[in-house]
This record gives sequence, structure tokens and C-alpha cells, in this order.
Amino acid sequence: MAARKSAKRGTSPKAKSKQTSKAKPAAKRRAPARSKKVVAKKAAPKKPVAKKAIAKKVVAKKAIAKKAVAKKPVAKKPVAKKAAWPSVTLPALPEIEGYVRSLPPPIVPIVNRLRQLVRDAAPEARELMDPNGPVYDSNGLFARIEAGDRQVLITFLKGAQLDAAEGTLLGKGDTRALSVDSLEGLRESVLQGLVRQAVMLNGRDPSSGAV
Repeated sequence: MAARKSAKRGTSPKAKSKQTSKAKPAAKRRAPARSKKVVAKKAAPKKPVAKKAIAKKVVAKKAIAKKAVAKKPVAKKPVAKKAAWPSVTLPALPEIEGYVRSLPPPIVPIVNRLRQLVRDAAPEARELMDPNGPVYDSNGLFARIEAGDRQVLITFLKGAQLDAAEGTLLGKGDTRALSVDSLEGLRESVLQGLVRQAVMLNGRDPSSGAV
């Protein structure tokens, strides 16, 4: 009866201990395999981090190179001044050329420069000749050049209506004149601005008659 009971209950305590002792080596063999997998997974993410760090260094070097290239032209190459209007060459009348040749030599370059500036600022205007020197017409006369022995005057027939800084133009009444005694003292942008104003005034004034 006792043998039957022990058979029903199962294996004896000694048999259980033998089974557990046999199972332990199997558990020990599996453990290293798990640890290897875990180590491999943890080590894998390190590669992309190294690539990103290298990429950042390359980008930083390129940015430094661009800054160095941008600084060089500013230091070496001066900025050239642009002309307010493109240069225009108009056919000159023979009598105007003869008049200019008859002037005192120091005055000739001043007169020629004034003529060029007027033509550049008002290419639509006509250059004509009256007894006192060249005159300019655009919907009527708006300016004339008068040469003296030491200075040249460019007179605006509607000078009183021009917007000019105080002291720029001389004279009283409707006409105002800009006096030029040297090319160094000539304010070319100011002169050309006055020419454009004079042309616009003639264009708005219906009473201006063309010559």
C-alpha cells in the first residue's frame, strides 16, 4: 500500500533534486547568449552619433569659409560710384563748337562739362545757340550757359520755382543761376537734379512754347 501511495504521489524528493540539478546547467548555458544580444543592441546606436558629429564639424568649417570669402572683396575692392544718368552724345551745331573754341582756355573744359551734364540729365532736350551761348529747349527754353572770363553761369529761366538748397542758386526774379568757377567745385548731382526739375516744369506748363 505504501508503495502504491508513493507511486501515485509522484517522484520522490531525491528524484526531484536530481531533476533540478540536471536543469541548472541548461539555464547557465542560455544566460551568456542573452547577455550578448543585449550588449550588441546597446552598442549599435553609437555609430550614427559619430556621423552626426562629423557632419556638424563639416558644416561649421563651410560657414567659416563663407565668412572669410565675403570679407575679402570688401577690404580690397573699393565701391565704384554709379552715374545718375547714362552719358548721352547729341550732335552739336557748328556755331556752338565755334563759340566754345573762342572762349578762354581755362573756361573751355567747364563749359563742355556743363553741356554734357545737361544732355545726360535731359536727353530729350535740344541744344541750340543764341548770341550769349548754348541754350536748351524741352517744351520751351529752360536753361542757358553763359561763359565769362573766370566763371560760367548756367541760368534756369524758371529758377524761382526750383527746389534747391539755400545759397545754391543766385539771382532775383524768375531766373536763377548756378555759378561754376572750377570742375572740382562743381556738384554734378545737384546740377542734374535742377535740370530735371526745369524740364518737368516746362512739361506741366501749357504756356511754354517750343522753339
